[in-house]
Amino acid sequence: MYKHPAQEENSKIFWQEASREDLFTLELARSVVGSKEHLLLLIFDSRRPLLCNPSLSTDERCHGLSRGEKVLIKVILDLWDGSGGTTFNEVFERLDNSSLINSLMAMSGVKGRHIFVK
Repeated sequence: MYKHPAQEENSKIFWQEASREDLFTLELARSVVGSKEHLLLLIFDSRRPLLCNPSLSTDERCHGLSRGEKVLIKVILDLWDGSGGTTFNEVFERLDNSSLINSLMAMSGVKGRHIFVK
């Protein structure tokens, strides 16, 4: 039986009960962060498709991160529920070429999908 990558037990995030939409969004988030998957644990609960510490502001969630990593977190929050508040200016000024391309590809992946309704 096929297991979605977000359901692999050796993954840092192992969502046992998640909708297809949640898993799709998690894969987009993974594509945004690339090799920096530890950033996902600042955003998502490791066992359930929920934000970890949802009461944290974006600034609190990103404390101690580089400016580029903060933008990646904001992009993922925007993909998840629209709460990141990312601006195009931030995306283009703060991200390196690889992160920029990954973020733009993830954004194009949600075109026409209704992922902001949780």
